[in-house]
Amino acid sequence: MTKRYAFLPLIFGALCAQAQAPIELRDYNGDLVNGQLVVFTGDANESVFEKGVTATLSSGPMRVINVRRYEVDVQPNTQNYFCWGVCYGPQDAGSLPVWSAFGQHALELEPGVAVTNFKAYHSPFGLVGNSTYRYVWFDTAQPTDSVWCDIQFRAIDNVGVDELRPAATLGVFPNPSRGGDIQFSLELSNVDQALDLVVFNALGERLRTLTVRPGQLNARLGTDALAEGLYFASLMQGGTTLATQRFVVSRR
Repeated sequence: MTKRYAFLPLIFGALCAQAQAPIELRDYNGDLVNGQLVVFTGDANESVFEKGVTATLSSGPMRVINVRRYEVDVQPNTQNYFCWGVCYGPQDAGSLPVWSAFGQHALELEPGVAVTNFKAYHSPFGLVGNSTYRYVWFDTAQPTDSVWCDIQFRAIDNVGVDELRPAATLGVFPNPSRGGDIQFSLELSNVDQALDLVVFNALGERLRTLTVRPGQLNARLGTDALAEGLYFASLMQGGTTLATQRFVVSRR
């Protein structure tokens, strides 16, 4: 059964009545989504769903902006997390009904410069149904100055309906790398065109893109140019993420 939090409509009503920072939120199609519902639909058996939104300060001086996530209507026994400034670790549904990015991870937005490192994640663990989150971008100097959009992840059962959908699993070793190259092991199903193996840092910035061809079993990433820290590798096709793994670069 879906879990709901009765106090949230009161909070949201107050947010909607407040002044709004001049921030434009757009999906990756370029559509304006301020105050809108953004929907991602995927197979419930996928390991994680991902939805990105860009944030652009449209006018005025530079502002320091942070993000807060509310669980609006979320299935229990799932997990969720997000990236803004850094990527946070997965949390069980209900453990953090209200979740703010740490203050030190707030980002400076300059007018006209799109920030592309926000991503929302949901892990359905095979459960069919909808989970909805509200994400609020707010000015740290004026916390009531905010904009928002809702992101709904719809997990569906594709068995027998979409058997030819591309699927992939991704392994990473050694992890941590301890100074050597990173090896990626690949298992691809129903893939008949090249994929992108994209490496992101903990800020969500795209660093490297490797081409993965149908039938390829492994790939290698040199780490000489990578600083020590946490990274994410995603197998992507046409903007859709098929698999994601974390890895750590260490020199010790």
